[in-house]
Amino acid sequence: MAAFFVFFCQAPRRRQPRLLLSGQRGTQTADSVFHSLHKDAPMKTFTPYSLVPLNPAAMMDVWKLGVMAFELWSTSISTITLRNGLWQTQAPNSARMIKENRKMVSEKLEASLETGFEIQKAMLGMAFGQNTPWWVTSRRTLTPYHRRSSANSRRLSKG
Repeated sequence: MAAFFVFFCQAPRRRQPRLLLSGQRGTQTADSVFHSLHKDAPMKTFTPYSLVPLNPAAMMDVWKLGVMAFELWSTSISTITLRNGLWQTQAPNSARMIKENRKMVSEKLEASLETGFEIQKAMLGMAFGQNTPWWVTSRRTLTPYHRRSSANSRRLSKG
């Protein structure tokens, strides 16, 4: 039964069509014409990164990304809570609140610009053939937010 299946499932072998190029004697196959035209072009092999890291250093990078994401989440929650408390205890037109609101908006704009630059760098790298794994680009894009969120949480908790 297996021999029957293998015999009938194989594609029939066909001869490749022969091409006659002007100025050449005889005939050549399409593959030989292609390889003769592209013999100087380097063969570029593309091996993409897998979705799962395969070496210990990459696994550690994924771990660091997870820790960074958790820290970003926790410091963001504490910063939001501390700013809410500040808005409830301070007058909206006080100098301290105006300064805090300006600082908050400017830091968010700076962090989003830095993240945009990191994403642009990653996309340009992809366009030029560099292949950076997702755990590296994720850490690079989260770093500006993580740095500012941690600093804001420390600053606002000092009071």
